[in-house]
Amino acid sequence: MNISVALFFMDDEEEVQNVPRRHLRDASNLFEVPNNQFVANFRVSKEVFRALLDLMEEKWVAGCRTTQIRPDLKLGTFLRFLATGSYQQYLGNEALTSTAKSTVSRTIAECLQIFEDHICGQWIKKPTLTEERNTMEAFYERTMFPGIVGCVDGTHIRIKSPGDELKALYYNRKGYYSINAMVICDHKMRITFVDARHPGSNHDAFVWERSDPDKCMQREFDNGKRNFWILGDGGYKLKPFLMTPYRSPRDVAEKKIQ
Repeated sequence: MNISVALFFMDDEEEVQNVPRRHLRDASNLFEVPNNQFVANFRVSKEVFRALLDLMEEKWVAGCRTTQIRPDLKLGTFLRFLATGSYQQYLGNEALTSTAKSTVSRTIAECLQIFEDHICGQWIKKPTLTEERNTMEAFYERTMFPGIVGCVDGTHIRIKSPGDELKALYYNRKGYYSINAMVICDHKMRITFVDARHPGSNHDAFVWERSDPDKCMQREFDNGKRNFWILGDGGYKLKPFLMTPYRSPRDVAEKKIQ
């Protein structure tokens, strides 16, 4: 029987103070979920999750002690939302699915601010000269292709319709509303740059040509730097520093590069 209902029917002589209260959030342990399910739900391993919690320690907004959500549940809600666009549909932890929408909205805004102020800048940044050389060497050892400093591609982040006035801008060629986010990564799949400013109808080439990396690499090329490339797919325009595949390879060598 539900405890609150049980209390209602108790006699006055019973010691109601000894009846345990349910604390759903306190009883929840995200780390009891099996590793494969944990990664499927949050898109990070338990080790990365714990590292993020350590980085975010003492950065949470102070709240009422009796109603405040634990930091691990806040982070879990936030990562679940980023992974799926929803904090619901999570089997294995009642605390996430029972959280009110208003609380979820505040949690997402709080976590986004912490990530922007304290985390993203530490990890997503232009490679140093040493890191760039290491990337070149790693790509060459793997592919025998010299001078590769990174790879670029666009990914569509699904969003709700932004309204009649803007929806045409965000409706992409795949048939849904999105933001076209450009991502650059190195040989270890570490993200070194993200540009998520452009609506989904914009082409990958359009996003690239308005990005800081394009301007920076063009400036370096104009100043005499040569033999360095970002690799992109056929959605990008060929440039002296942006290498794309042959559209119609004609011989064995071109097909091999393709």
